[in-house]
Amino acid sequence: MMGGGMDQAAEVLAVDGGALRIDFSPLRFRVVTLPPLAAFTVLHCGVTLNKAATSQYNERVVEGRLAGKLLLKNSGVTAKPQSLRLKHVQVNFSQCCLGTIFTGIFSQEALGKSLEEMVELCECLPNEASRKELEDLLTKEVVDECLSPNTQHLTSFKLRARARHVYSEALRVDKFEEACKAADLLEMGRLMCASHESCSKVFTSSVYVMRCIERWEYHFDFSRIKDSCHYLIII
Repeated sequence: MMGGGMDQAAEVLAVDGGALRIDFSPLRFRVVTLPPLAAFTVLHCGVTLNKAATSQYNERVVEGRLAGKLLLKNSGVTAKPQSLRLKHVQVNFSQCCLGTIFTGIFSQEALGKSLEEMVELCECLPNEASRKELEDLLTKEVVDECLSPNTQHLTSFKLRARARHVYSEALRVDKFEEACKAADLLEMGRLMCASHESCSKVFTSSVYVMRCIERWEYHFDFSRIKDSCHYLIII
C-alpha cells in the first residue's frame, strides 16, 4: 500500500495547540498554531477497512497518476519519468511556461500554474477512461508505469474527479492555514465540511454511515450556532 506518511509524521511531530502542515515534494513540515478557542472533536464512525487487503486505496493513487500524465499530454508538455504525482504536473508546467528547472523548495509563486488553475484544467479530463483508451492516448508503457502490483487487474479509471479532489484539497489546505493564522473559526469549519464533501462525493473515499452523519450535520448546521462548535470526523 502506498501511503501512511502523514499519520506517521503526526505521531512523531505533533505538538499541543498546533496543526502540522506536511508537504512531500520536497519533504518538509511546519507547525501551524491553532486559534485558542478552536475545539476539535475526533470521532470514530465504527467502520473499519483493512487497506492492505484490497486495492481500493491504491486505485485512487493510480488514477491520480494517470490523470497527471493526461494533463501533461493535453497541454503539450513531455512527461518526465519521475512525473508520477499530480504535484509534479505543476512543476512540469513551470518548466514549460518559464523555461526553468526548479530545484529545492517549490514556492507557489514560482509555479507555472496555480492550484486554482489546475482545478480548472481538470475539467478537460474525461470523467472515466478505459485501460485501452489510455493505452492509445499515453502508450501501454506509460500506463503500466503508473499501475501498482495490486491494480494490474483494473480496466477502467476515474480521472477528472480524482484529480479535481487532489488539487482542490491542496487549495483547501492553504486556505485552512490562512484561516488558522486569522483565527477565523467559521472559515475553518467551512473548509473542513468542504473537505469531507469532496472526499465523499468526488474522491469517494467515505462510507455510508458517514454520509448519514453528513446529512444530519447539514440539517443542524454547527457553523451557524453562536459560539460555534467545529467537528473534525476522522475514519
